[in-house]
Amino acid sequence: MRELFSSCWIRLYLTVNRSKQIYEDLTGDGSKLSSDAGHRVGLALAAGVWWIRQRNIKGHARWMAQMVVLTLSPVLLRLMAAVVVMNWPRDFNFYYAVIAWVCWLVPLLALRLWYWWRDWVRGLERAAAAQG
Repeated sequence: MRELFSSCWIRLYLTVNRSKQIYEDLTGDGSKLSSDAGHRVGLALAAGVWWIRQRNIKGHARWMAQMVVLTLSPVLLRLMAAVVVMNWPRDFNFYYAVIAWVCWLVPLLALRLWYWWRDWVRGLERAAAAQG
């Protein structure tokens, strides 16, 4: 069991480093900033690869949907910041701190609630089909 556990970590480490190298090759920058971002991209990619290797397509699809939501969060932050600047220019620092959390937390929670609701409805449908 211990060998299996250590080999999983070795594979995860190799996947992260490979994806980090791909990221750095694409950006053409080996600076500290791109290296840190490369590790984050690598971890997200490694988790997606892990779901696929487990043959869990549903888990992989959910993970990728969450990554899309988190990737689009900076876009939502820019849009919300523009609204704040137009409506409350004097309190910008306070509202920016609030929307910095809201822009990723609310869409991610909405996605998770949607998955929960969809699974609940499908469970009810399966129960109804089993009874009738």
